[in-house]
Amino acid sequence: MLFNRETIQDNTTIKDTGKKPDGIEYVFNNGVMIVKNGNYVVGKKPGRVIRREKR
Repeated sequence: MLFNRETIQDNTTIKDTGKKPDGIEYVFNNGVMIVKNGNYVVGKKPGRVIRREKR
């Protein structure tokens, strides 16, 4: 299960934007698991930064 709809909850606040949500067990990016059992998988960075052009 990727997430549990019964327990999914955003825990961030205006003062603390770094809190992890509850209920999200797994996250995949480009087919690579980057979150397992609610924790980041160390060393996995399958995405890339997209920057807009400077004008």
